[in-house]
Amino acid sequence: MTTMVHQDEKSMSKVREQLEELADRYGIQIIYAFGSRAREALEMVEGKRESLSPGPSDLDLLTGEEESED
Repeated sequence: MTTMVHQDEKSMSKVREQLEELADRYGIQIIYAFGSRAREALEMVEGKRESLSPGPSDLDLLTGEEESED
């Protein structure tokens, strides 16, 4: 899986590990956070934050999957 976040593998966050497991399981090549909470999502992946701040906004995610070989 290609990861857009650059960081030392030793400091990999639990969130990043979980995202990589899901991506591998479902053939997702990229997970992209956008919108008002994108920065918070990046901080979670980097291990700088444990959860999203409280508020009414949701987290917008876009995924890109591998093409199936039908």
